[in-house]
Amino acid sequence: MTKQQNNTQKTVAVVTGIGGDIGKAIASEMLKAGHMVIAADIDERAAQDAADTLDPTGNLVVPVTSDITDR
Repeated sequence: MTKQQNNTQKTVAVVTGIGGDIGKAIASEMLKAGHMVIAADIDERAAQDAADTLDPTGNLVVPVTSDITDR
């Protein structure tokens, strides 16, 4: 694989609790490091709002509604 081909590949970070300040901060750092982000939160609107704020183009952050608690 050439260097140019390698630069087009992205890793994906899954960040839970994206609606909170810590989740947003972690996602922001992941984006700065060159990762794509799956933005997960139990609150659909919070996930979408965070994704819109972090990535206005909608190309690098994908909002997902999920509940990872063990009930």
